[in-house]
Amino acid sequence: MSGAGVKIVKEFEFRSKSNPDRKPYVVKVYDDGTMSCDCRGWTFKKVGKPRGCTHTKQVAMLSTGVAKVPVMKKKRLDRGVRAVRNVNTIDRLPSSPQKQTLNLPVMRPNDGSLKYMENSNTIVQLKYDGTYAFVIKKDNQVTMPGRSFKSDFTQNHPEFVRDALKAPFHEYILAGELVFLDDNGKDYFLTALAKEETWLNLGYTPRYMVFDILNYQGRDTTNWTWLERNSILLHIFKEAQFETFELITNYVTLRDKRHAWEICNEGIVIKDIYNTITDGRTNAWRKVKKLQTEDFWGIGLTKGTGARESTFGAMLIANKLKDGSFEYITKTSGFTNAQLVHFLETLMRNDKLPVIGKLPPNLMYLTDPVLVEIKYQRKTETGSLIMPRFVKERTDIEVK
Repeated sequence: MSGAGVKIVKEFEFRSKSNPDRKPYVVKVYDDGTMSCDCRGWTFKKVGKPRGCTHTKQVAMLSTGVAKVPVMKKKRLDRGVRAVRNVNTIDRLPSSPQKQTLNLPVMRPNDGSLKYMENSNTIVQLKYDGTYAFVIKKDNQVTMPGRSFKSDFTQNHPEFVRDALKAPFHEYILAGELVFLDDNGKDYFLTALAKEETWLNLGYTPRYMVFDILNYQGRDTTNWTWLERNSILLHIFKEAQFETFELITNYVTLRDKRHAWEICNEGIVIKDIYNTITDGRTNAWRKVKKLQTEDFWGIGLTKGTGARESTFGAMLIANKLKDGSFEYITKTSGFTNAQLVHFLETLMRNDKLPVIGKLPPNLMYLTDPVLVEIKYQRKTETGSLIMPRFVKERTDIEVK
């Protein structure tokens, strides 16, 4: 138990696996770095045994400074050594990364819902609008390929190379997101190959948001749990003192997870703390995108191709201006087959519709405007929409 005068700085709740309906166990973290838990494993620890339980162990591994992080057990590292013998990738690290010679797994989260974060065996991380990239360091060599290994971003970002070489570790492979942030920390999408003058003129700063590690000192870590991999990342960031690399924040308690959802721009990723790294889509990671809805005017249709050749491809959406004209914004899709037929049969052609803005080259024709509800992720600085999808026609309201 913590001594007198010590203050509680954070609390974590864990639901019982055997009895999820019981009151959650509570781990308390004190300002002197010690912890306590009200579970039986902590309360009734045998005499002579170190005080602790599975809950305090998880909190220690998840914390980024509140609690002390335990050193990885040697048997875990030994397991990593045995595993790396079956992965002959690091020994063939090329000067210019080629996918056929360095085939690294890329975890891709499946779609999920907010209910998944209620599981006490999950953490939440913010989702950024950036470019997936590896940082591969071996001795004094650093490469930064994307997930397809077609580009090496180090040519455009020497600041990342300098930072990667700072780490006092001769070999590691990090996975993360290359993002561009404004002065308030908000992320904006730019291609990772953008020239320095481009992001400087926009007032952005490049950052590498690290969320995983695939190799540490020659040991393959893809077979380790997220808890084990995260403890290694905490150790690396403590020793390296990076300037342009940032370890992504982990939201652990349900209250913190809900807060992450409230403050996110792009969305969140919900991760199982016992997952190992696999290539491709996985249910161990779940993404939940934050979407907004708004009404716009459908003003035209584009030519359909393939299965939609007999109907139309997309609908043009616009804002209606005070003078009665329409300002074209973007195209949207997401129609069912029945909706495709409905709009094709009911929308009347109107080549004289006053429209401002450059229309797409595959335009089939303009139509009499129809009010529609569109869901989208966010608006760009120019007013266009990111990931617009049709929701419904607004037949429930009267339009003039």
